[in-house]
Amino acid sequence: MRNCVPHVLMPLLAITLLFGCESDGPSPQAAGPAPQRAQPVRIVEQIHGDDPALQRTAVLWIRAEDEQDVLGSDALADLDVDFETQDVIVVAVGEVPTGGHWAYIDSVDRVGDVLNVNGRVNRPAADEAVTQAMAHPFAAAVIEKTRAATLHSGVYSVEGESFPGDDE
Repeated sequence: MRNCVPHVLMPLLAITLLFGCESDGPSPQAAGPAPQRAQPVRIVEQIHGDDPALQRTAVLWIRAEDEQDVLGSDALADLDVDFETQDVIVVAVGEVPTGGHWAYIDSVDRVGDVLNVNGRVNRPAADEAVTQAMAHPFAAAVIEKTRAATLHSGVYSVEGESFPGDDE
């Protein structure tokens, strides 16, 4: 019996070495295209403020002057935008009952046909002294026009932070 084991195992080992192993998993070549890298989109100008025309919470991508005009925003109308080569991104907090709220656009990038807006909206900390007045905080950025087709919001909420740049 002891001499029988090498006679069975040796042919199996030889077949495995000769023909190799087969896998059901995809080969590295069949895995598909490599993921696309984010391409930064240059912010030409950025403004922040309070505008009663921006009543609703939203991330907007304005690609034409008539889209901007519909909003009725004086602050956005004051921007110097060439809609042939530029777009406007707006992060509107909406109507809030106190001060201490703000919006900020950290960056804009493009991955394939998706335009990613990365930013923050702040609400005051519970123990923070704030004015008691209706406000409509927003941030707007004039960006270079891209070939993107879809907007993705990467805007997140923070609490009790200082406005970016105030710490410097």
